[in-house]
Order: sequence, then C-alpha cells, then structure tokens
Amino acid sequence: SRPMRIRLASTAEMCSEIDADLSRLREAADEAYDKWLAADVALAHLADGKDAAAVGARQRDAARICREGFAALREVGLRIEENRLGDHYPEAVLARAEEVWGEVLNQAIPQAMKGEFREGAAARVDASRRVLTGLAEVRRLFLEWEDFSGVVRLAGRSIRAQEDVLRAIQKEAGAPSESR
Repeated sequence: SRPMRIRLASTAEMCSEIDADLSRLREAADEAYDKWLAADVALAHLADGKDAAAVGARQRDAARICREGFAALREVGLRIEENRLGDHYPEAVLARAEEVWGEVLNQAIPQAMKGEFREGAAARVDASRRVLTGLAEVRRLFLEWEDFSGVVRLAGRSIRAQEDVLRAIQKEAGAPSESR
C-alpha cells in the first residue's frame, strides 16, 4: 500500500493556508465571471451566428474555470471539516457558496450553452444572465467569507470563543442571552 504522510500544523498555520485557498477561489470566481461577461456581451450582439465560435470558446473557458473552482471549493470544505476548523469559518457561507456554484455549474451553464444561436438567441441570453447572477452571488459570498475570517483572525479568537465571551458579558450585565 501507499505510505501515509502525516503533517502536523498549528491551527493558525492551517487557517492561513485555507485563507490563501479562499483568496484563490475568489480570484477564480472573478475570472469566471469576467470571461462569462465577455461571452455574454458578445452573445447579446451576435448577428447571424458570425461570432458564435468566439462566444462558445469564452463560455467553455469560463465553464472550465467554474469546474476547477468548484472542485477546489469542495476540497477546502473537506479540509475545514477534517481539521475541525468550523468555528473559524462560517459553515453556512461555505454551504451557500457550494450550493450556488453547484447550481451555476450543473444547471445554468449547460442551459446557457445549448441551442442554436439564431433560433434561441433570446433564451440563451436569459440563461447567460442567470449564470452571471449566480457567479456574482458566489463572488459576494467569498468576499463575505474573507471578511468574516479576517475578523476572526484580528480578534484572535474563533467564532465559538467570541460567542462564549459575549454570553459571559451578557450574563454579567444581567441581559438575557440570545439563543441560536
């Protein structure tokens, strides 16, 4: 069997690596958005299918970036789970980013890339706009995720530790604590 390699890393080191991965994922989402936007602009001005090959090439390139980014997003999610770093990264944002990116990749992109240019141009433009909307949402979620992890890093405390401090302060002040 293959030898097993175990690497010991501190929580701070793992978080730093995951933050770098998240930045690369956001850049991939930005690149996919930009490429799809260029294809969408060309698609909207397409006359008689002249530039159909260019539109198709841009869409395929954006789809490739989306596939690679989605696979990397899943890997980051697994690393967060395996290393029990869920209290350093908002799991709901990860789940939503995976959901939206998966919908874009598995539903919106295939729908936007099928059909003839001449006959279904309006339908293709509508489907293309759904891809752009989905990719814009993924970009927004990554920015939210980066902001959140930056707050955790600046505070030097995990989400759960910050919640514990907040509960202690509320208890001391006699204020009712918020329940989840």
